[in-house]
Amino acid sequence: MRRECEKCHRTLQDCQGCNGGRPGSTVLGDRRTCSQCRNTGQVCPTHEGHWKR
Repeated sequence: MRRECEKCHRTLQDCQGCNGGRPGSTVLGDRRTCSQCRNTGQVCPTHEGHWKR
């Protein structure tokens, strides 16, 4: 099931900053906080991490 932006209904993409929230995405270890996706692991192509209402 694909999630979509609550504002524009576009399909969300995996966040490039934290590799979609998957473990082992950085050399320094798992990233616990991500400012790009606001810790959701997904971003909207238009609204980025601010896809929730």
